[in-house]
Amino acid sequence: MLRSTNPHDHWHACESLFKIGQTGDKRLLLPYFADDSQPIKQLLAAAVLTNGDHPTAKQKIRALVDAEAENVAGIAAWILTVHGDASDVDRLRARRKQIESAKYRFFFTAAVAMQGDLDSIGLLQKGLQSEDTAIRVYAAEFCGRAGIEASRDDLLLLLQDEDLDVRIRAAQALLLIDRPSRRCRVLRRRCARRW
Repeated sequence: MLRSTNPHDHWHACESLFKIGQTGDKRLLLPYFADDSQPIKQLLAAAVLTNGDHPTAKQKIRALVDAEAENVAGIAAWILTVHGDASDVDRLRARRKQIESAKYRFFFTAAVAMQGDLDSIGLLQKGLQSEDTAIRVYAAEFCGRAGIEASRDDLLLLLQDEDLDVRIRAAQALLLIDRPSRRCRVLRRRCARRW
């Protein structure tokens, strides 16, 4: 797909490689990473290259958090839910205040929550009850990825949600909470101190 003549295939391939934590063929990714004319494809290529410890890919992701276009900034924040660290929190908080779209603002909240910020973790949990289907989807995904045990009851309710994607993400989140990664266990301990 990275070699495809259809540019949408490049996006899907990059997103999929990022999500499974793989890099693939760096030679095919580098031209997308270098192309400033397509910032979303560039971000997705940077996300994949960061999987493989590329020396400047994470810098590009961090720089695009400040992109004027909210969709670009939001996707950069979404990538930092995986590749971010505590040094990103102040930048993410500052930019989040400027984001009008609830969907993209939620990505910023998730990125900060993944660093253990208790207020943002609370906002993730609140998102499980949102009237906005997309917010419920993302809230379920990130509550699971963060291993937020306190969200279990709300996630169980979402197994009956009218939207299929919400139900799937809620089920996935419950599985992640039951089998947390090392990062989830750290966040879980931080949440337990508050709740």
